[in-house]
Amino acid sequence: MLLTIHDANLQKVAFVDNSKQNTLNYYNDTWSRDMPTGSSTFEFTVFKKAIQSDTASSKAYQHLNERAWVSFRHNGRTYLFNVMSVEENEQTIKCYCENLNLELINELVNPYKATRAMTFSEYCKEMALLNYAHLTIGINEISDQQRVIEWTTQETKLARLLNLAKQFNAEIEFDTQLKADSTIKKFTVNIYHEHDDTHQGVGRIRNDVVLKYGKNISSITRKVDKTGIFNTIRPTGKMPTVEVEDSGERHLSSQRVKNADGSITETIIRTAPDGTKSKTIVHTKVTKLADKTRITTTTTTRSDGSIEQTVTTSKKGGPSNTERRIIKPPKKKEKENEPEKEVLTIENLGDWSIKNERGELEFYQRGQQLYAPLSMQLYPSTFTSATAEDQWTRRDFDFDTDEPNELRRLAYLKLKQHCYPAITYEVDGFVDVEIGDTVQIYDDGFSPALIVKARVTEQKISFTNPASNKTTFANFKALESKLSDGIQAAFERLFEASKPYTIKLATDNGVAFKNGQGQTIVTPTLMRGNKVINSGWRWVVDGEIKATSPSHIVRASDVNQKMVLTVSAWIDNKEVASEQLTLINASDGLQGQKGDAGPKGDPGPKGDKGDKGAIDETQLKEIKTSIDSKADQGLTQQQLNALNEKAGIIQAELEAKASADILDNWIKAYKDFVNANETARAQAEKDLISASQRVSSIAKDLGELSDRWNFIDTYMSSSNEGLVIGKNDGSSSMLFSPNGRISMFSAGVEVMYISQGVIHIENGIFSKTIQIGRFREEQYHLNNDMNVIRYVG
Repeated sequence: MLLTIHDANLQKVAFVDNSKQNTLNYYNDTWSRDMPTGSSTFEFTVFKKAIQSDTASSKAYQHLNERAWVSFRHNGRTYLFNVMSVEENEQTIKCYCENLNLELINELVNPYKATRAMTFSEYCKEMALLNYAHLTIGINEISDQQRVIEWTTQETKLARLLNLAKQFNAEIEFDTQLKADSTIKKFTVNIYHEHDDTHQGVGRIRNDVVLKYGKNISSITRKVDKTGIFNTIRPTGKMPTVEVEDSGERHLSSQRVKNADGSITETIIRTAPDGTKSKTIVHTKVTKLADKTRITTTTTTRSDGSIEQTVTTSKKGGPSNTERRIIKPPKKKEKENEPEKEVLTIENLGDWSIKNERGELEFYQRGQQLYAPLSMQLYPSTFTSATAEDQWTRRDFDFDTDEPNELRRLAYLKLKQHCYPAITYEVDGFVDVEIGDTVQIYDDGFSPALIVKARVTEQKISFTNPASNKTTFANFKALESKLSDGIQAAFERLFEASKPYTIKLATDNGVAFKNGQGQTIVTPTLMRGNKVINSGWRWVVDGEIKATSPSHIVRASDVNQKMVLTVSAWIDNKEVASEQLTLINASDGLQGQKGDAGPKGDPGPKGDKGDKGAIDETQLKEIKTSIDSKADQGLTQQQLNALNEKAGIIQAELEAKASADILDNWIKAYKDFVNANETARAQAEKDLISASQRVSSIAKDLGELSDRWNFIDTYMSSSNEGLVIGKNDGSSSMLFSPNGRISMFSAGVEVMYISQGVIHIENGIFSKTIQIGRFREEQYHLNNDMNVIRYVG
């Protein structure tokens, strides 16, 4: 962003541009814009550095002083700021600027009372609000409205202009335009009708801008409060007054005396038309303290005997404080019966009512009161409608107006504001739009989804630190969804389809192993929002596909210190999500060297005495019996040899017989297999020819489109590429191509195909037999751990 520095005559004297090295640079900048005041401020800090255009006596940064102006362009508009304060040290210059001139900011306007109803522009002319500020009225949406207004105090021109707009229920906007030579081309104030259901006010309705939670905004907080709710209002105003000229002569005289201590005593004598006189004595004393504090003490003594004292404490450049004390109250008078004060009501106005967008009666008038029936039905004054007959909650308000229609308008606005709960929203985010613009905010974090219309009322923008930008919204209004049931259902489907897939991983034995021992089973779950989705899976390690199963076993022996396992979910042969899991295998360190021998241990205690060593008769008989039970060594060996020889002969005979029977069975089984295979092949070819010669009763010309049939767990689709049969979760499918190729897929990966008489399988299991030419390989029926290859002729 380029900042242009102007002198007191608005001539360009320097530039501040962070995109160029040969100019001054700035930081800590904040541009604040506020819709209620129509004004803005700009703060920034500049490094005091030397540039090529500097001379020995003149530096570029010296132009940043209290008499300078700063301008820049943003979104096609020029913004001009008056440097109001400068804070400088050896390295930097900090400037605070406002977008208005001193005439508006500092010039005071005296109290004023209108003698007739006047327009906005007439008030500006009568109070000279625009003349000396070189300000003109541009857009004026309230040019036909008139008011009778009175101001009783002094205030700045800017404050009076803002108050005038408030009295006319209007919003204002300042617009500055510069010529090519940087002089003022136009300085205008635009007046808009205040924002309501039929008027936009300042800014535009931005239907092209939609703020979404998680994209443009961080969060939305909604608060519903029915604390101050009511649904009936009785408004009152002041009766119109008619001025009557007094027939008597009124006289006032005063005498002012300066006392020796510097104080002043003023005596005021008033003479009423009936000749009665009243005297008021005002004594004023001013005391100045050493710290430049000024204390003004005013003591007023009136004819009714009352004494009042006012003490005002002020300090130059600081706020003032005023304290009022009653030193002596007035003398008591006999109480007189005063007539009841007459007030203005809306009773004499005609019937009045307002219906909402659905044609329901929302507001109406009866007598001196306005009613909100829908509010009463929703929020009755008692517990339920059956509790009592009177369900209305009433409030009485007094308004500062003497016109009945204006009184009813003010009462309607007050009732409309309080007949329903106050709903407030807080939005955290930023959007690059103009002050007063109305945008829509969408947040699906609420149920149903929240759609809100809001206005931009305040902005803080930093050109050097966009992350700190902030937009404040107001005038929130919740919008109802106008979608039909069908469109709403389609919207819900699209909304669900927009949710991302996520994978949650679970293990039965953790992700850490020790010394290559153990294993863990990893089980994935595919989620979409809070729903579990069926899918196929692919397990990858170092770019190599390890499996396509619903779960995967990781053994510690396969993990070399660390393994990164990637699991991906597949639906309809497309990867929809992936997740990684890191597993580790920790090993003990190398075995250390053998240590030195330890010291010799202490001898153990002496054992008990053992049994007698001699053999008695009983033990001798047991030994003899054991020896007699043993067979003769030579005889036993001969018997064993004979038995082994006989067993070998029998085994050979059995094997020979079994081999002959098995061979006959093998030959018979093979002939049956060949015959069955040939029969099935012939039948399949016959069926294909028959199907090709048939005429379908229904023909579909799909062209480049496809046709699909969905079942409970499976689906079938046809297109120009062929016929696909598979599972709905995408775990497996088959493609029958017109080119003569049959392919099988697992989780989107082709694992087998048949083409041109060739079957290609990366990993396959043949449970019984496989024949190539005249040789057939099969499992040996006597030993499942052995395969045999036989020549079958």
